[in-house]
Amino acid sequence: MEFKFKENYIWKFSGHIWFLISLVYLGLAIFLLPLFEFRFNGMLFLIVSYVPLGFGVGIYYFKLNTIDYIRLSDSELSIYRNLILPRMKISISEIERGKILGEKLILILKNGKEAEVSFKVLTIESIS
Repeated sequence: MEFKFKENYIWKFSGHIWFLISLVYLGLAIFLLPLFEFRFNGMLFLIVSYVPLGFGVGIYYFKLNTIDYIRLSDSELSIYRNLILPRMKISISEIERGKILGEKLILILKNGKEAEVSFKVLTIESIS
C-alpha cells in the first residue's frame, strides 16, 4: 500500500522559483561569456553548473505529489525523507508502539529510536 504526498501550491511555487533562478543563471552565463573572451573559467563553470541543478530541483518540486511518502508491505514500512537522504525502512516487528502528537504520528521502535510521519503532507484519501 502506498500513500502519496498531497498537492501543495507552495511546492509548485518553489518549482517555478527554481526554474526562474535557473533561467537567470543561464542568462548571466550567456552575458558573461563574451566578457571572459569565450574562455571557460572557474566562475563561469560555477554559474553554468547551477542551471541543471536548478532545473532538477524545480522538477523535483513539481513531481513531489507523485512520490510515495509511505510504502507499507506485510513486513516493512518505508518513509520518504527527502531528495538526498534514502528512505527510512522499518521492519513492522521493530515497532513497539505509536502515538499521535498534533498532526504527527510518532512510531517508537524497540531499539528506542523514533520515526515520525506527518499527516500534513499525506493526501486526504490516504488518511480516510
